[in-house]
Amino acid sequence: MNEAYPPSSITHCVTASGRSECGRRQGGRRTTDAWTVAEDQYLTRLMTSDNHGQTWVSMSQEMHAQGFPLRSGKQVRERWTHILDPLLDRTPISPEETSMIFELHTHTHVHS
Repeated sequence: MNEAYPPSSITHCVTASGRSECGRRQGGRRTTDAWTVAEDQYLTRLMTSDNHGQTWVSMSQEMHAQGFPLRSGKQVRERWTHILDPLLDRTPISPEETSMIFELHTHTHVHS
């Protein structure tokens, strides 16, 4: 029998390196559902609060403890950095910026 971790044990979720393996070993499935407005608001509140020194994984776990779907730390990080971060510049690229991109690419691109 190759069952290294009994299903009744919770301590098996953390490996010797401290990484959580619950999602992979016990079927604690992470969701791929669309993010809700409530999740976005909660994540924004976490990121703008004084205790922002948390890791992405700990923020994911805190959100899950508040009743939100289980998401990986990577999902939380990518949601913040690509969608929610108020510092993101969402204005269209200007013609001058487009020219600059092409010029820089021409000068820095390595041709093989």
